Amino acid sequence: ALTLFTIAIAAAEIGIGLAIVLAVYRNRGTSDIDRLRDTAEGHESPTADDGDASTPGTLTTGTSTTDGTEKAEATA
Repeated sequence: ALTLFTIAIAAAEIGIGLAIVLAVYRNRGTSDIDRLRDTAEGHESPTADDGDASTPGTLTTGTSTTDGTEKAEATA
């Protein structure tokens, strides 16, 4: 019984992963990870209602790479 349960959970995970990839492909026209960087939040100037950028759960942008692009890091 535990084996069948494990197989069912694995099949559900595969189905959800495939659904995510298909949804991204339909919305963006590509599923290439390198071309999907526009889904990350970019450089936005903080406004008065954004709060302090050092609070937990905020998005930290930084870590420039050698080719001039910038990766976004989510901190929890």
